[in-house]
Amino acid sequence: MFIDSNVFISAFLDSQAPGIAARAFLGKIAKGEQNAITSALVINEVFYKLNEIRGFGQVEKAYRILLSYSHLSIMPIDDKVISNSISYMKEGLEASDAFHAAAMKVAGVSTICSYDKGFDRIKSIKRQEPK
Repeated sequence: MFIDSNVFISAFLDSQAPGIAARAFLGKIAKGEQNAITSALVINEVFYKLNEIRGFGQVEKAYRILLSYSHLSIMPIDDKVISNSISYMKEGLEASDAFHAAAMKVAGVSTICSYDKGFDRIKSIKRQEPK
């Protein structure tokens, strides 16, 4: 399963129901109950938002937490991802989401954990919210 940036951001910043669900879901990854993958671009988005809202200290904290997840792989953005992202942009996804969909395709993953309903428009992607 691919993890979108909004799941991490909710887990780190949201004290309401979405944040609680995101933290519980990430806890499953931390415990090895769920394997997951994300991309360097997702981590960039998370760090950007955390730094913008809470400052660099929160980025450092998030970095340490993410490194502790042995069942979370972080894939690079390479030529395959970049070239595949174009087709998803043609289907109407914004650039970042197109890169996420392309990373999923390259990794052979068809499910994304995300609050972003825009992924529902892509037939090859199954979206689920954290639970």
